[in-house]
Amino acid sequence: MKKRTFAVDIDGTGAMQLNSSGGAISIGNDAVAQAINVGTGAAARTITMGNATGATAVDINAGTGTITLDTQDGGAISIDAIGAPSNVTLTST
Repeated sequence: MKKRTFAVDIDGTGAMQLNSSGGAISIGNDAVAQAINVGTGAAARTITMGNATGATAVDINAGTGTITLDTQDGGAISIDAIGAPSNVTLTST
């Protein structure tokens, strides 16, 4: 058996969708320590995760590598809850 190394690039001029009705869609789910980049090209983009339907949740986990949230000078960071208290706790050890 030969091990082959190759790259896959997918470019489209229209919308692209990746869906599964049979299970989770996993990206970067093997034990290889490589970065996963989303929307990192030099273009103005809106990156959307999740939706406001029913019990939809967005779960962000990080180990000791931290979570970094940045904006350019003059940009705002807003964390809001509709119909529930908004809480942001920053703890330094």
